[in-house]
Amino acid sequence: MSVLVLFRHGQASYLHGEYDQLSSLGERQSRLLGQFWADQHVIFDHVYIGPRRRHRQTHDQFAALYRERGLSWPEPAELQELDEYPAIRLVQKHLLNDWIRRSSLEGMEKESLNRELRRSDGFNDAFRELMLTWVRGELQDPEVERWHEFQSRVKCGIEKMTGDYKKGRVIAAFTSAGTVAATAGKALDVSDEKILEMSWNVRNATFTDFLFTQDRFSLRTFNASPYIHNPELLTYY
Repeated sequence: MSVLVLFRHGQASYLHGEYDQLSSLGERQSRLLGQFWADQHVIFDHVYIGPRRRHRQTHDQFAALYRERGLSWPEPAELQELDEYPAIRLVQKHLLNDWIRRSSLEGMEKESLNRELRRSDGFNDAFRELMLTWVRGELQDPEVERWHEFQSRVKCGIEKMTGDYKKGRVIAAFTSAGTVAATAGKALDVSDEKILEMSWNVRNATFTDFLFTQDRFSLRTFNASPYIHNPELLTYY
């Protein structure tokens, strides 16, 4: 059998001007994640990176630990199929401006607005309902990737990474929560809404791994972070 390990990126900048950028905490998480795997002396045969800056930055922090230890690290390949589902795009187009108007938050400074949105149960509930609408196919927007298109993309990415099967290979991929959940959902054969729910529970800088052969693909570990002992390092955005 071989192993595919999916790493979720470290903390980014949720509801800030540039989400696709690791925070200082995200950089720390990514480095600790790399340190944990380097301590195990796991050698990867192939490494793939999603197209986002946060994917690359997480990889770079992780890989630096391997190189510091003198451990082999393959040249990574970028894989578009490892991109996240379009949650940020959906929020920007179909929720954010209307929510700001209805909540009388117009004119508020950006940092204050971001804090208000992050702690608002109403906004979080509206976000969840928006995403469920998207998953059910009830939101039709030609400018936004549809749920079934996202699933097909992830499936294609898995096939690219695991298709050239050779026993004993260990493959790493740096990606996002939705892709992690969709891959786990494929292995478990769960419903679309359950996959979406799983995606909301994938923490930053965690790993999820799968055992596979030419005709088998099984979930082994989901959303693991054994290196984290400080609750402040447990983040979701």
